[in-house]
Amino acid sequence: MSGLYLSGPAEGVAGGDFLNCVMAIEWTGGPFELLSLARSCERRRGSPTRKNGGARALDVDLLFFDGESLETDELALPHPRMAGRRFVLEPLLDVLPAETVPSGMDRSLGELLRLCGDRAPIERVLDPAEGGPWP
Repeated sequence: MSGLYLSGPAEGVAGGDFLNCVMAIEWTGGPFELLSLARSCERRRGSPTRKNGGARALDVDLLFFDGESLETDELALPHPRMAGRRFVLEPLLDVLPAETVPSGMDRSLGELLRLCGDRAPIERVLDPAEGGPWP
């Protein structure tokens, strides 16, 4: 699990600062089953089923899944806007090496961060090594 990052709003989203983190998990089901679980978690926290570009109590995105590339109305892998979001790339680099090139992408994570145009402020506020909710 990554550190916990505090970031300013990006992409025109209203609503103050956001907390962001990334985690890698082992999953025995398929990507649509994992998406269903993520949506269930969002609903339990009061987030709307449909994403409308506004602030949400909880927003869970699948960034990539076991090297799969797919694009449907429900799910696109790797996440199509991941490369342009510093609030995704910085915590992702806590979990994966900078040299990692996700399936379906032509650049390493470190290069994606260097090229990222997102300049919204971001700050690491909790490191798993410092204690907190992380195992």
